[in-house]
Amino acid sequence: MIGQPRRVALYTRISTDEAHQPYSLEAQRERLTAFAASQPDWRIVARYSDTASGKSLERRWLRAAREAATAGAYDVLLVYRVDRLSRNLGQLAALVEELQGYGVAFRSGSCAIV
Repeated sequence: MIGQPRRVALYTRISTDEAHQPYSLEAQRERLTAFAASQPDWRIVARYSDTASGKSLERRWLRAAREAATAGAYDVLLVYRVDRLSRNLGQLAALVEELQGYGVAFRSGSCAIV
């Protein structure tokens, strides 16, 4: 899909213990917005944000992001760090596989999984 417009959804998350978070939701959004703007033909079409533990996948806005992926609403799910999506490696792998099944790439500000 190089050279074609890419619809990007941002996903941010902080734990319930916000005092010990290195990056607030706003800081994550700012960095992701800047990252997306630096990519040719990327356009942010959705923003999802949770304030919940990364131990469980039962998060309101993660569920919404997954449903939107199912509907083909975006091409890339962009997170600040991979642990913002899940802290459990098995869950993370399953989510990435699920997204890929819908034709959605998973990217973080520091690495890509394609």
